[in-house]
Amino acid sequence: MDLKKIIQSAKDILPSGIICLVSDERPLRFTASMARSPIPNLNWALGENFRQELLAAISLNPSVHDGAMVFMRDERANSNYHLFGWSHRLLPPALTTSRATNRGSAFCSSEAMSAVEGVDLVCSWSGFEIALHRNGVTECLGENSK
Repeated sequence: MDLKKIIQSAKDILPSGIICLVSDERPLRFTASMARSPIPNLNWALGENFRQELLAAISLNPSVHDGAMVFMRDERANSNYHLFGWSHRLLPPALTTSRATNRGSAFCSSEAMSAVEGVDLVCSWSGFEIALHRNGVTECLGENSK
């Protein structure tokens, strides 16, 4: 799965956002879902359909863009990630060794959330940057990087 390609396909719809990928962690720790009504489609697999699902969701309820989209998978079954929920606030413990300077709340929360047990990856994006956060360490990808 090429997350950069998936996100770039939908940046005109959602110029900034957060995706949190989790393996088999129920209930999900350190998040709080924000109530949404109506609730757009859940349980779709993250992949090439991201743009279409996002467009349908925002058309149904424009507020779903606020907060992280949480995708889960069953690690034992080596399954795909499926949407667990829209609009989650990330509330992880602070990192003791964060290297992020001059970054905002979404970036820092994403980086810290990536260090939580059961979280595989947090991807945040805004402007021309896509950031992949794994185990509290961030790799920033420019718009044109491979």
